[in-house]
Parts: sequence; C-alpha cells; structure tokens
Amino acid sequence: MTMAEFMLGVAGSEALISSCDCEMGDVKYEEIARSTRTASGALKRDVVAVKRVFPFAYSWLPGKAARVQDGGMGRDELLALYNASAELSFHLPREDAVAEDVTVRFRSFSSKMILRDSGWGWVWAVSFELEEV
Repeated sequence: MTMAEFMLGVAGSEALISSCDCEMGDVKYEEIARSTRTASGALKRDVVAVKRVFPFAYSWLPGKAARVQDGGMGRDELLALYNASAELSFHLPREDAVAEDVTVRFRSFSSKMILRDSGWGWVWAVSFELEEV
C-alpha cells in the first residue's frame, strides 16, 4: 500500500495525499461513552460509538501542489481544506484491496516553514489529524 492511494477532499472531488516523506502514525480509537455509578457503586458504561483518529506528519512538504513530485496536495491545499471546516471524504485503502471511504474532519493542523538544501528552497514541516465523524 502506498501513501499515494490515500485521498482527501470534498466528496466527489478528492485529491491525493502526497507520499512525499509522509508518515501516517498509529490510528487511535476513541470511545464515545456514558459512564454512571449505580447505587451499589458499580460502574455502568454505555459505549455509543468508537471513532478513529488518523495522524499524518511530513518532515517536509512543498507549499504548492505544483511542486509536489507525486501529484499530491501541498501544504497550501491541505491548509485550505482545514480552513474550510467542512466534513471531508477520506479514501482509506486497506490490505485486503477493498478501500474504505470515511467521513472525517480536521482535528488539528500545524506547519512550520523550513529551508531545505538541494534546490528545494523553502518547504513546510506539516502535521495534522483527521477525526472520523
């Protein structure tokens, strides 16, 4: 599975998430639950749902998609999606060759401008998390 198979965007117009030095961290599972104590002191939990958080980190990523070698989104395109504060479609390939489309929102986004040698000039260290809706 390559990173280039991951896609993100408004449903129907998803774009590639660049594999340009990208690391997808461990997927986190978060329970949405209600907990109460009974009169006897026993804990009662009602799990409503389990949602996933998908973390991504780039040690460097060009600002514009036009400068990204694999045709994926650059920092500016990812930031525009973050600023849109909208529900997005996240195309998640799996090992069994059956992809899953997950509705997500950005949970966090950070970027830092850095200078790279070898003609790249200014690029961005970028990290963000996508949260399943």
